Amino acid sequence: MYPNPTTTHAASRGHREMKMNAPEKPRQSAAPELRIVFLNGSSAPFASHELVSLIFRPRTLWIMCFFTVALSFVSLNPLRSGLPYWATAIMTLMDFILFAVAFTGMLLLTETVARIYRLRWVFEPALTLSACALVGLAAYGLSALIVGESALDREVILLDLLTRALLWEGLVTLYFLFVAPVVPAQTALPDQPPAETGPEMVKLGQFTIDPTQVFRVESDGHYLTIHHMGGEDRILAALSDVALRLGRLGMIVHRSHWVAYREMGRVWRDGRTLRLDTHNAGTVPVSRERVAQVRSKLGEGNHEA
Repeated sequence: MYPNPTTTHAASRGHREMKMNAPEKPRQSAAPELRIVFLNGSSAPFASHELVSLIFRPRTLWIMCFFTVALSFVSLNPLRSGLPYWATAIMTLMDFILFAVAFTGMLLLTETVARIYRLRWVFEPALTLSACALVGLAAYGLSALIVGESALDREVILLDLLTRALLWEGLVTLYFLFVAPVVPAQTALPDQPPAETGPEMVKLGQFTIDPTQVFRVESDGHYLTIHHMGGEDRILAALSDVALRLGRLGMIVHRSHWVAYREMGRVWRDGRTLRLDTHNAGTVPVSRERVAQVRSKLGEGNHEA
């Protein structure tokens, strides 16, 4: 015996209506975005595991190795003439090994504390200088055990610690400025989009691209996936920063999606979710507070209720 299609359809429709009328569960407030601020004022989303992976890249380790060799020459000054060169070499080796470990530990610990207390900003120089202090004290402690405390001059130690801290801070800042894919921090997204930049090339993270070739930008954790005519690229940046750089070529339709205006197809409802079809970048969700603006760009006849 086959089921009555009319009865089945009515039951299904009643189930959807009950689901639509069900009280909406209270939403937990989203945690504020945690960003790391560098000495020059630029910032990036704070993702400790991604930052740690940058530290242990071969290119980064080679830069650190070269820098520690340079530090050894800085340490060979007249104030340190009483200290054996082999002890200086030990401290230089300690710098190379322990700084990577100490800075990594500071990143992981800081992110944990910041998430617990819902902080929004982490000041990078505080992490670097703390790691330098730990590394310097450990190196000089080992040297005191080897050559004896009487062979070490406290004034020289303090001067050398300060010099090393400033040099390491300079290295970290320059590295994240010119090597790591960091997008400088921008002000909050304005209500009205900035003036159209036209077809001029824009820099998104470590990539330079024609903004008219960008279809969609999707947030993926602390990274963004840029969908464009040439394929896909991932950068470490905030969606609001990239939206500002792309100008009036599109808009943020959801907290995790930016879509170019020329890619917008139609808005349709999927249960309680509003979705937007695009021509070349699939389907994306649309937040309720932005659906009116999306529909105004599409025209009244190009959407479903």
